[in-house]
Amino acid sequence: SSFLAQQNFTRQTNAQLASGNAVLANNIEQIFNALNRNHDNKISREDAEKALLKLNSKLGRSYGEDDVNDFFGQLDTNGDGFIDFQEFKRLSLL
Repeated sequence: SSFLAQQNFTRQTNAQLASGNAVLANNIEQIFNALNRNHDNKISREDAEKALLKLNSKLGRSYGEDDVNDFFGQLDTNGDGFIDFQEFKRLSLL
C-alpha cells in the first residue's frame, strides 16, 4: 500500500540523513584535530594562522590577519581567545 511505501521511504531517508550527519561530524572532528597542533583540545590563534598560511600556499589564496580575526570572531563564542571543539562544530552550521 502507499502508506507502507511512504513509511519505508521515510525510514530510508532518515537513515541516509543520519549516515550523512555521522560523516560530517567525523570530518569536522578530523579537521579540528589537524588544527589543534599541540593536542590541548582547543585551537589557538597561532594554530589558525599557521593553517591559513598553509592554505595560502596550497590554494593560491591570500588569507591574512583579518581573516584569522573573522574566523575567531565567528567561532570563539566565549571570548577566551581559543576555539574549543563545541565552538568549532558551529562551522557545520555556518
